[in-house]
Amino acid sequence: MSAEDTASRKGARTARKARHRLAVTVAPFWRRLLADLLDLALIAGIIWGLWTAGVIAPAAGLPEQQFDWIDYTAELLAEHLHLFNRAAFATLAIGALYGLLTRALFAGTLGERLLGLRLIGPDGEGAGPLRVLVHVLGTLIGLGALTLGYAWAAVDLKRQGLASYLSGTLLVVGRPTPE
Repeated sequence: MSAEDTASRKGARTARKARHRLAVTVAPFWRRLLADLLDLALIAGIIWGLWTAGVIAPAAGLPEQQFDWIDYTAELLAEHLHLFNRAAFATLAIGALYGLLTRALFAGTLGERLLGLRLIGPDGEGAGPLRVLVHVLGTLIGLGALTLGYAWAAVDLKRQGLASYLSGTLLVVGRPTPE
């Protein structure tokens, strides 16, 4: 094989790689934080509805709700801590299911989509079910580590959190465009 053939093949490979490169804008930390707070508000509303409906905690046997919610919450914590454990588990379970379904179906949660963010895989398309599952598990691990997995995105040069590193995904603004 001549040197020209080798150079020609190498040039074709480089051209193919260049054709598949995408320009993306990685989501800024504060936009990511706002999206997560919107999602948390939605999940908290669902948990509150399940709590008041008696699904998470039986309504019988609880102290009567008072106007002063701080005293009421303190009394609940003091006398019925096991119910808060149920609520915490329900919050994690519903949050994981919410993240899994919305990211797999819509490439982002409701908060992310409202703020123009998308979760993408290395090819620039939606992350796919397996990457989304790993992303959700990485989020739970990051939350379990005192939210260090989440805070990582604030100081990381690539602005990726632990979940994004583990799953090989990026949270980006808008759609990727070819370079």
